[in-house]
Amino acid sequence: MPSKTIPTIKLQSEDGEQFEVPPPSIKCFKTIQSIVEDPLRSESKEAVFRVPNVNGGTLQILLEWADYHKDDESLDGSNGHILTMCEWDRELLKVDMNVLHELVLAASCLHIQGLLDVACLAYMDLPKNEAPRYVTVDNADDEFIAQQQLIEYVYESSGYDSDDSDLSSDSNTNSDESGEK
Repeated sequence: MPSKTIPTIKLQSEDGEQFEVPPPSIKCFKTIQSIVEDPLRSESKEAVFRVPNVNGGTLQILLEWADYHKDDESLDGSNGHILTMCEWDRELLKVDMNVLHELVLAASCLHIQGLLDVACLAYMDLPKNEAPRYVTVDNADDEFIAQQQLIEYVYESSGYDSDDSDLSSDSNTNSDESGEK
C-alpha cells in the first residue's frame, strides 16, 4: 500500500500573500485537515485556501500560533474549548483590536478552535489593559446626555429664567398689554 503524501497547503491572505502551512501544523486546522484526509482529493498536490478579510501579517501570527501548538493534546477533555491562556499566547496576542478581530475571523474560517478560544479570551481582556478613559460606555447614557443638552438649549434659547417662579397668566397679559401701547 503506497503511503499517502500530504499535499502542500498554502493560505492566501486578502492582500495576496501566500503562506505555506507546515505538515505538522495541519492538525490545528480542522478545515484543511478534513480536506487532506478526504480520499477524493488525494490526487491534488497543492491547494491554496483564500482567507477573506485577513491580511498577511495576521496570517503570519496564525501560523506562529499553529506551529507552537502543533504538539498539543486534543481538546476533547475540556468540552473542546480552551478555558485559560498560556503566557506565550498572551504575549503573541498583545496586538491591537483590529488584528485580534482578523485572527478571530481567520480562526473561525479555518476552524482552529484553540486559536479562536484564546483570541476571544484576549479580546475580553482588552478593556482590562486600557486606561479607563478609553473604555467605551453603554450608548443609553449618550442618549440621556443628548436629551438633557437639548432641554438646556431650548430653555436657554427661549430666554426662560429658572429663577422666575411666577409663570401665571397675569405676567403674560401684562406683557401683551405693554406691547399694544
